[in-house]
Amino acid sequence: MDRPTVRRELPLLLELSGLCGLAIALPALDVLGHSPDFLVLERLDAADLVFLAAMVAMAPPLALAAAGALAGLAGPRARRAVHLAMVAGLLAALSVQVGRHLTPLRGLPLAVAAALAAVAGTALYRRLPALARVLRVAAPAPLLAAGMFLLASPASALVLPDGDDPVPRPAPAGEPAAGRPPIVVVAFDELPLTSLLDTGGRVDPATYPSFAWLAGRSTWYRNATAVTQWTRDAFPAMLTGRYPSRALPPHHRSYPDNLFTLLDGAYRLDVHETSTMLCPRRRCHAGAQGAAAGRPAGAGPWRALRRSGALVAELVSPWEREQQVTAQFEQPVVPTTAPPGQPGTAATRPAGFAEFREGLTPDPPAATPRLHYLHLLLPHRPWRSLPSGLRYPEPSRTLGLATRGASWGDEPAWTRLATERHRLQLAWADRLLGEVLASLRASGLYDRALVVVTADHGISFQPGTHPRVIGRDNAPGVMWVPLFVKEPGQHRPRVDDRNWEHVDLLPTLAGYARVEVPWPVDGRSALGPPRTTAAKRFFTRLRPDEPPQVVTVDGPANQARALRGGLPARPSVRPRLGAEPGRGLDRLGLRPDLVGRSLAGLEVREGGGPPATVEGLGAFADVRPARGEVPALVAGRPPPGTPAGTRLALALNGRVATVAEVAPEGRDGTLRFAGMLDGGGFVAGPNRLEVLVVTDGGGLRRLPLTDG
Repeated sequence: MDRPTVRRELPLLLELSGLCGLAIALPALDVLGHSPDFLVLERLDAADLVFLAAMVAMAPPLALAAAGALAGLAGPRARRAVHLAMVAGLLAALSVQVGRHLTPLRGLPLAVAAALAAVAGTALYRRLPALARVLRVAAPAPLLAAGMFLLASPASALVLPDGDDPVPRPAPAGEPAAGRPPIVVVAFDELPLTSLLDTGGRVDPATYPSFAWLAGRSTWYRNATAVTQWTRDAFPAMLTGRYPSRALPPHHRSYPDNLFTLLDGAYRLDVHETSTMLCPRRRCHAGAQGAAAGRPAGAGPWRALRRSGALVAELVSPWEREQQVTAQFEQPVVPTTAPPGQPGTAATRPAGFAEFREGLTPDPPAATPRLHYLHLLLPHRPWRSLPSGLRYPEPSRTLGLATRGASWGDEPAWTRLATERHRLQLAWADRLLGEVLASLRASGLYDRALVVVTADHGISFQPGTHPRVIGRDNAPGVMWVPLFVKEPGQHRPRVDDRNWEHVDLLPTLAGYARVEVPWPVDGRSALGPPRTTAAKRFFTRLRPDEPPQVVTVDGPANQARALRGGLPARPSVRPRLGAEPGRGLDRLGLRPDLVGRSLAGLEVREGGGPPATVEGLGAFADVRPARGEVPALVAGRPPPGTPAGTRLALALNGRVATVAEVAPEGRDGTLRFAGMLDGGGFVAGPNRLEVLVVTDGGGLRRLPLTDG
């Protein structure tokens, strides 16, 4: 490029850089910087974060400038027109974000207002050369955004050099290794206690046989509660013994005093974290921790960059966000062999799960015992897994939530569907727990070990309330979590209803490990006296620089509600390790008398008129269960004129799989339906989906279908 071209193009590049910094880099990196748990989930190291920041900051202006330079080959007028179009587009994106913050406008009104503001701004830019000079002065904005992200945001803790790893605490003098039991901790995510229970307050042995089996051989702390609703803050509270005080990255540099640094030296660490990095990388299991070394397939800076691009699209959209990219925490999975009961099909297993199971072996008596720790992002949203481990595509709509993370609507049809999807994914978690327990028994480690199974927080399915933020009547679902502690040599069940708060986990584990905690903790060990108060504390609205809001909850009243459960009582069923989980979930919905029946034995007549619209109907033409995914979630719109409350039977290959209800959904109140199909009903190749109206007389009327 010759000097005249450089002199002509450089000012334009500087102008685009200033606008990109204000409209793209600053807002995008601000959101990412305040969501370090997203970056931890991607297992990004310092070099990855520098790369991510550089790409978000510099790629947009450089790409736009290159496109403009190419347009310049068509002549100066084309170059000027393209540059003005770019300025107008960036001004529109900036106007959308300003409008979101300062006005209640959304959707088309905001789009029109942003377009008018962009036209006016571009006109001023053409008339006033001083504005161009201002934009050139703002050219370093992308670099400033990158610097703030790397050095001043909450995510900056992930950029510090590894030399800042905390010093391990030595094992207490005079305490022989043989006096400490092996410890196995399995921590689930977003799992309320009430989801496991039947109406009699018993862990349902038919639906969740592994949880029920463990409950029958351990101490069940039925009054265990989370202390906050976000994984980012809940796990550090559990593993430090301290109530959360502000939002920090779930990283060992933010929490140098934690279970792993406490037991390092007294125990060998076999730690498999998913969305936290509380265990210093060089002191944990080599294949389960760290950035590139322990990164699940597909994770890393390029996937984070793609998600950042989606985040930018969300930020500049005038419509209400359908999703928050940084909140889409999904358990990383890897393909595996055919699951039990599904010959010829492929399913998935959590990344690192096989390595965790392989490590569950006993040590020689004189060897240093091990801490085996596994965090699974299950049954955490998004709900995409069936009990077998087969997956299904996520729907295009939130089906009951105005936006992801917002409150449930008042329509019970959608919370009923969400509960079903949650329970199906929980049944997959039960299967995985069963595999862990089976490995422990097979290796002989089960009887010798302290085994702890719990979850960081729950979720509420109460219509009209937030799924996770404490509010109207949702505390039992959000706060009460399963907690089973199987002591070494324990074989009989015990129930303990003490007021357990999850800051009690660390001092309790330290007590069993015979290790003194050298820092002040808010929790108290279950090996000591219980709390004298029945009230519960819950810490919400955590911010980096503000004190949290502390909510006090009535413990006994809400515990009684949590223990009511919702699954049918099956007093004659005894839990069996290795039994098929999720049995009977298909019979919990509407018209269980129809579910499972062949259409050949029912009164079915053909229906005319307009068709029902089914999203992804074409996927039924060629289903490949061997690839690990089936179209198990059926969602669509009924024919025009169908009233709300109409029940639709969804049949797969000639057999009724579920009954859905037509209900208004979303802000516009469009009538929709959705239901879950049994993954075991699919066959390789073409599958037949039928949607039938359940008539008042008890018969069925088949509807024509169209893809949409």
